[in-house]
Amino acid sequence: MSGTALAGQVAVVTASTRGMGRGIVEAFLAEGARVVVSGRSEESGAKALAELDCGDRAISVPCDARNQADVEALVDRSVAHFGRLDVLVNSAGGSDGFAPVHELTDEAWTNAMDFILNSAFWATRRALPTMVVLTKDGNIARVLTGMTTKGTLKRTIEAALAL
Repeated sequence: MSGTALAGQVAVVTASTRGMGRGIVEAFLAEGARVVVSGRSEESGAKALAELDCGDRAISVPCDARNQADVEALVDRSVAHFGRLDVLVNSAGGSDGFAPVHELTDEAWTNAMDFILNSAFWATRRALPTMVVLTKDGNIARVLTGMTTKGTLKRTIEAALAL
């Protein structure tokens, strides 16, 4: 992939310092987008930016997707830096303590819901006003992390680019 399909657009990708989120960032950059990389620590973000070597076309914002304030700050800082938001990819997911349902603790359940469901809700709710007011458009995607186990990373990235 190499082109200008996303030139001038800004994309925020949650959980994107490695794995599937990182692959989406790389694809968006290859298509001309400016991108916000996010991960739990400043160090992981700085490392990802150094590896991406894309100059001022990307920034990193630390964000623990299980924390509402972090997710909202991710969107706010992205808009403050680039002045717009066109694409939001909610790729955060996971949990600590996966277990069969009858053995799953309330803490593990809450952690999974914060990672998988609440983080996407918080980011989407925060991003929509900007998308509606500033860009009059926008695309929001939710990536299910289980797709990587079926070898569909390429299709996931292609679907995200097709937004």
